[in-house]
This record gives sequence, C-alpha cells and structure tokens, in this order.
Amino acid sequence: GFCPSDAIAEAIRYAADHGAQVINLSLSGPAASQVEREAITYAIGRGAVVVAAVGNGFEEGNPVEYPAGFGPEIQGLIAVGAVGRTLEHAFYSSTGSHVEVAAPGGDSRVAAPGTGRIWQTTLQFDDSLPGSATAPRFDRYEEVGLQGTSMAAPHVSGLAAMIIAQGVTRPAYVERIITRTARDLGDPGRDEQYGFGMVQARTAIFGMGLAR
Repeated sequence: GFCPSDAIAEAIRYAADHGAQVINLSLSGPAASQVEREAITYAIGRGAVVVAAVGNGFEEGNPVEYPAGFGPEIQGLIAVGAVGRTLEHAFYSSTGSHVEVAAPGGDSRVAAPGTGRIWQTTLQFDDSLPGSATAPRFDRYEEVGLQGTSMAAPHVSGLAAMIIAQGVTRPAYVERIITRTARDLGDPGRDEQYGFGMVQARTAIFGMGLAR
C-alpha cells in the first residue's frame, strides 16, 4: 500500500504504547527492515502479540517477505500462511522455513464461484486507496470477498486475543499455545507450506485448560 517502513514502525510503536495486546500486520515487503524489526520487538516487549502475513508471492518466485520473515527469530511474532476450503495450501501463499502456522485465507481455484474467498466487512475501496483518497474515511463500509495471507493473519490475531482474554499475557506463551495446538497438515511435523499446521481455536482454548 505504498507505506514506508518508518510509518509502519511508528504505527506499531503507537499501538503498543496505547495498550494494544495484539497487533495484526496484514502487509509484507521484499526487504528486511531493521526499523520494523525493532518496532516489533519493542511491541512484544510491551506485551503485544504481533501477527504477520507471509505474503502472496508463491507463483512469483516465492520470495521471503517481511516482517513475517522475522517470525522464527522473534518469540511473540507469528508468521501466517493461508489455506483454502479444502485445507490445502492456497495457490498464492508464500512458503518457507519462516512459516509458522496456517489459517483460512481463501483459494478461488479450488471452490465453486463465490465460495472460495473470505468475506468481510471493510472500508470502501475508494475511501482508502493510496493515490485517490486524501485521507481514509471510516464511516462507510462494504462487504467484499478477498483472498490472501492478509485474510489468514486476522484469524490468528483473533485467536491470540481469545487466549489473552483467558489470562495468558506473555506473547511467547500465546505463540506457543497456538503452534502446539495447530492441526498438522502436509508432511508430518513442521513443514514449509503450513508451518506447525492450521490453527485450531477450540483446541487452543479448551485443550490447554484455559477455559471451561
């Protein structure tokens, strides 16, 4: 979205300083940014779980994209890939050793028309499009069907929020619960398509004894 790294880092720090417990980063870029990395570690240090989409470049050379590429190096940062309705790797979802979990992101190639995307209520496109909107508007919304790891990451952010609501406040512990309760997909054990597997909210909450 033409957003420079220093602006992304400023937003992450702002969220952390104002009490955010979960920060979703449905964005990615081809270069590792030290300023973004420092902002993420700062936010985690202040108690925020950070969730990042791994990117949609699988068919365009499958590059490692950031900040998700930092995932394995930073406890409390969760790098998320995408699956479709069949629970198979979504055709666009980047893969690699940095992928930690998968979540529903949609896949229009393996579903009937209109059923392969993630439907959500979001800002009207023209109200937030860089280059056409002077400033984003937050008073008009529309329902749209989208696909991408940007749709998968918020599923993990929502699960992180539910775990935090049960009293688990350390970001590294939240990540550990999510990865250890994920449903293994693909090759046995952790792999480059699904990481530890697809997140399972019910298992994460009830299987770890966090809720009754």
